Amino acid sequence: RRAPATLLSPPPPPEVDFGRTSVAAVFLGSQPTGGYRAEVQNVAVEGAEAYLDVAVTEPSPGALTTQALTNPWVMVAVDVPNLSSVRFRNTDGELLGTAAAR
Repeated sequence: RRAPATLLSPPPPPEVDFGRTSVAAVFLGSQPTGGYRAEVQNVAVEGAEAYLDVAVTEPSPGALTTQALTNPWVMVAVDVPNLSSVRFRNTDGELLGTAAAR
C-alpha cells in the first residue's frame, strides 16, 4: 500500500496469496526528473533464493523530461513462498545487491 501512496489515484493492491507467492521489489530512490524506469526482465529461482535481472533506464542527455522529483519502482510476484533472499543483477549478469527476505 505504501509504494504507490504518492500517486494521485493509487490503484488497489493486488491479491497475493503469501502462502504460495512472495513479492520482490526494486526501488530506484528519488530521481531529479522523469524518464527513469526499473524493469524486471527475468526471475530465476534456486531453492529459496530468487535472482532478478533488472534493467534500469535513464533519460538520454538532452531528452525532454518532466521536471519533477520521481521515485521509480517495480514489484513482481515470485511463485515461491518464504524466499530467504533476493539477488539483483543487471542485464549483464553482474550482481548489484542482495536483500534478505522479510
